[in-house]
Amino acid sequence: MLTRYQKTGNYTKSNFDEYWRNGFIVLKNLISSEHCDYSNLLARTVANDDFAQIMHLHREEFLVAQCSEKLNSIKNLSDKVLFYQKIKQVAVHYTQLLKFPEIVNYLEWLYQRQMTGLLTNIFFKEPDTKYSKQAWQPHQDNNYLANENGLYITINIPLNYMNEKNGGLKLYPGSHKLGSLDAENKISYRETDGKPGNEIKKKYQWNLFK
Repeated sequence: MLTRYQKTGNYTKSNFDEYWRNGFIVLKNLISSEHCDYSNLLARTVANDDFAQIMHLHREEFLVAQCSEKLNSIKNLSDKVLFYQKIKQVAVHYTQLLKFPEIVNYLEWLYQRQMTGLLTNIFFKEPDTKYSKQAWQPHQDNNYLANENGLYITINIPLNYMNEKNGGLKLYPGSHKLGSLDAENKISYRETDGKPGNEIKKKYQWNLFK
């Protein structure tokens, strides 16, 4: 049975209150830098030349579909098999990452319920590529799934150094209290305009929702 407040490490009342006040929390060193480096390295082995977004890295069939162009370009049968084995390796690794105990345990502590992993995603922002300047519009992740209970949770793991200058993530404290907002549907997977995200139609002064 999980306890509500464990006064060790990240399991503190102040962290618990911060999460529910702001709608998010930033935790350091939850995953080792070595694990992040390896995760990044594996994902890059199946990335296309544009370093486009990859969805469902934990599902082999989705990786095969997204790597079809790369697979078709490999003429040697042995090399094709080796690349397919690499796809399987990536899927196994990201399945384990989706179930990473430190993350799952923390979510279950925050919500006091069992959690289920749904999907994995990666964005590269590789310099001088098509998606390097990709900028997401202000949006709500739950706009895509429309979970009526407010139980769709996103975990973001920077696999290398990330800050505001090189393309960091921006969150709006307290905006989770607004509920589901009307949004303009936009293509958010390998889009052409570099501006994905179902953009919130109404303009807000986001700093008011703290």
